[in-house]
Amino acid sequence: MQQQLSETDKSLSGIYQELFAPIIKEIAEMSYNPKEAELAILSILSEKRIFQDNTTVKYKHEDALLPEDYNGLGYLNLFAIIFTIRIKLNQLAKKDKPDENPTPLNLLFIEEPEAHTHPQMQYIFIKNIKKILEEHRVELGQDFSLQTIISTHSSHIVSQCDFQDIKYFYRESSVSVKSRSLKNLYSKMVNAPDDPTKNEQERAYRFVKQYVTLNRAELFFADKAVLIEGDTERMLFSAMMKKADDEKAIKIAEVENKEKSKELEAQRTEPLLSQNISVVEVGAYSHIFATFLGFLGIKTLIVTDLDCAKPSANGKLKKCKYTDGTSTSNASIKFFTQKNNLDDVITLNAAPITLKYDDTASRWDSSSEGQLRLLFQKEENGYQACSFEDAFLCNNLQFVIDNKDSFSSLKNRAKLTSVGNDFYKIADECIESKTAFALDVLLYGGENNKKWSTPLYIKDGLEWLAQ
Repeated sequence: MQQQLSETDKSLSGIYQELFAPIIKEIAEMSYNPKEAELAILSILSEKRIFQDNTTVKYKHEDALLPEDYNGLGYLNLFAIIFTIRIKLNQLAKKDKPDENPTPLNLLFIEEPEAHTHPQMQYIFIKNIKKILEEHRVELGQDFSLQTIISTHSSHIVSQCDFQDIKYFYRESSVSVKSRSLKNLYSKMVNAPDDPTKNEQERAYRFVKQYVTLNRAELFFADKAVLIEGDTERMLFSAMMKKADDEKAIKIAEVENKEKSKELEAQRTEPLLSQNISVVEVGAYSHIFATFLGFLGIKTLIVTDLDCAKPSANGKLKKCKYTDGTSTSNASIKFFTQKNNLDDVITLNAAPITLKYDDTASRWDSSSEGQLRLLFQKEENGYQACSFEDAFLCNNLQFVIDNKDSFSSLKNRAKLTSVGNDFYKIADECIESKTAFALDVLLYGGENNKKWSTPLYIKDGLEWLAQ
């Protein structure tokens, strides 16, 4: 009998392999390394278990067949999804009821397929799932209609989706959830065909679409966002958030010691580094994201530079220090404030610049209750900075001087002490590489970067963002 069972095992294993070949092929297509996901479905008949548990799933690793549970949870989840899709589609097509026609509309929900899978597998899954579902639909007949909804918290999956297929949900309040279709973003960003700036608007839309999906799909899952301009801010921003958290913790501890409970509760917020904040480097293009940010509806801090400018001999604007400037060349400041004159911009910056999005008009209006704050340099220690670098030097010149021989990012080191408090000139003539300067600050900043302080305008912005 054992010999007969063995022969039957071999025969059934061949039948199973042929029967499940399409599913095995689909699973392999979902893997970044198809050889690692090559399954074998075998018969395991025995005298004692002749009527139950007579099949098993194994996967091939080189020339060996290993138990299914030797695989990681990500692969097991993937196997389950592919098998379940096949079963569900057969049910929807009513394969078991040949006398009945499928319903006119069939919905297939796939919930969070990213569970336990690493990013590369998530990329491949979303790239292949559409093709596999379409192949199933054709196989089941051209009259079989199918719509598929995939819910996900994976920025890796979203980054590989067609932009217009994305439906974005966000919690507006504890009792309100809103949904937005990215398909409608085009009409928000691009006006009527006779608009003279239509080509520019379409270019901005394409830029946002490409930048977000390729680089910053995480924005769809963030509770808050920070848009920064350059490498220096990007490299130092986490350190500045950590410093803000540490300073807040010290203040709260002082209040606790004084037993001022009301004041304590007013100051208590979740640490910035514990919040779901996405920091995005956008260069000088934060204004191009204006409609998209309103579309997302999340609290946003835009950190940019004052960028003082004056007319040159040929009539074009050139950058300069604040005392020589007449206007700002910063496109984001001009867009959000609708002001260009430097004195007007400085006057406006005396109070926090917060804006609220008008969804109907697709524009940002000034509002103290707004969810967007525009941030740039303000006067500190009697000096008005134009960029992050001269604002940092205004606060930390002695720190830089103390470490000038160690900072590889510096040139003309003698000018650090020979030009007085002209921080614009020091930044312009002494910092050779902004990226290297940021690395030097982190390298020589001491434990928790206590040797340097954050410029005032960023401190104020982080305090607002933490609330």
